[in-house]
Amino acid sequence: MPDSDLVVAFQRVADGDPDAPPIVDLLADLQAATERGVAAVEAVHDHAADDAATLDPEADAAAYADVVETVEDVGYLVDRVNEQVALVGDLVAARTTAASEPGSGQGSLDDVEVAERVVAFVEESDGMLLPSERAERYRDAVVEN
Repeated sequence: MPDSDLVVAFQRVADGDPDAPPIVDLLADLQAATERGVAAVEAVHDHAADDAATLDPEADAAAYADVVETVEDVGYLVDRVNEQVALVGDLVAARTTAASEPGSGQGSLDDVEVAERVVAFVEESDGMLLPSERAERYRDAVVEN
């Protein structure tokens, strides 16, 4: 799966690239991606629930097994997208503190620290793809097809 352009941009900030996009723009993009991810997992969940309600496991065991697998995948994606939501909330709060109380040291993060946290979060288990982006791709594969 190709790397996320957004994660690559955060990596550029973390690496100190002077031509990297402004962190405030990246955080706004991350918030938007997170919202899309929440909508994606909801769509996949609804699709799987509809399938589960209409399938007879005895009549079509293979299709029912596919639905069960989808539900398990959605469970993982929901957990990771929820973790992404929490991360975004923490980062926005830290940046707000830094902007309103410069030099306070109270939870404030500089641009590189913000970028490093995003990259570390993604690398933890998702390679270089945000959980929300993974959820969108999964939705496109499962629901749209």
